[in-house]
Order: sequence, then structure tokens, then C-alpha cells
Amino acid sequence: SWNALWHTGFCFKYPYIVAQFEDCLEEELKIKHSLFNYHDSRSIDLVMMKKLDSKVNIIPDLTKADTVSRSELDKLKMKVMSELVSNGVQIYQFPTEDEAVAEINSSMNYSVFHTHLPFAVVGSIEDVKVGNKMVKARLYPWGSVQVEDENHCDFVKLREMLLRVNMEDLWEQTHAQHYELYRRCKLEEMGFEDTGPDSRSFRWN
Repeated sequence: SWNALWHTGFCFKYPYIVAQFEDCLEEELKIKHSLFNYHDSRSIDLVMMKKLDSKVNIIPDLTKADTVSRSELDKLKMKVMSELVSNGVQIYQFPTEDEAVAEINSSMNYSVFHTHLPFAVVGSIEDVKVGNKMVKARLYPWGSVQVEDENHCDFVKLREMLLRVNMEDLWEQTHAQHYELYRRCKLEEMGFEDTGPDSRSFRWN
């Protein structure tokens, strides 16, 4: 069942995310003051992601990718992305403005013709000897699935895109887009008005 594979990784972190934003706003207000219907698990995930897409950078992934064949996995990826798009879930778009990362980021962004998303990953804490080296892998009677073998799963791609290529942009998006949206909405609720040149009303569900 692909419901078992769908993994958001953040469904139970929503209160934590809101608490972090509230802490940031509380500290900011201190400074300013001193200065003057779904029923199955897949659908629940969709509802949660829809609720979170204005608050966090959503990068979809599938766990236990070694439990389906390659052809099944390709079909599953397209199905998952189709459902995200049709349900209006806003996922993180890898930036393409910087020429240094434009090519790799463009290849990772979703299109109707091809997709690397969701990243299909396999996890293991076991060190297994493969050939002459020790690697993180999962052993099966027919062989092994190596976590860092790109022919086996997308773990290396995911790590590359998050930690080496787009970490700064992810941080900037969280601060400049998600937190700023939260901040403006909460200030409006508290009766403050944004007097900036581009001020306008926002909705933060």
C-alpha cells in the first residue's frame, strides 16, 4: 500500500512549529515595546500538508523505497505528485535564479513530464560489508540495499539538495516568507497595522 509509504515527517510537529514562531514574535514585540474531510492516512497527510504549506518548506519524500519495484516506484512518485498538485499543496521549489545551482535545481523541480520528487529513501543504521568496504545498508536474502547508492534510493540526492545546495535558501524562505506571513497575521489579530509600502492583509490558517 502506498499509504504506508507516504511519509511527511512533520505531522506531529505542527504545535512545535507554531510555538517557535510565537517565541520569535514574542521576542520581537518585547524589543518593539521597549523601543516604542478526509478519513484515510494519505488524506490526513494531505490535509496536514495543506495546513502547513504556508508555514514550512515542504519537500515530499517516500520512505521504505526498497519495498516496491523500480517501475512501481516511478508510478508511485507521479501519483503522489499528482495528488499534491490537484489538492493545491504548495511544495518547496528549488531556486533556479543562481546559475551555479540552476541546472541541478531545475532537474529536481517537479514537472508533468518527469519528477525526482518525492525523494524515495531507504534508511538503515546497520553497517554491512559490501565488497571491501562497510556501508549503511539493509540486508535481504537476495542481496542488500545501500543507503548511499543512488541506484538504490534517493538519499544522496536528498542530502545534497538540502544540506549542500539549498540550505541557505531554505533558511531564507522560512524567515522571509513563512515567519513573515505568520508575523503579519498575528500582528493584525493583535490590532497592529503594517505601515510598510507593500502592506496588505494576509490569511494564515
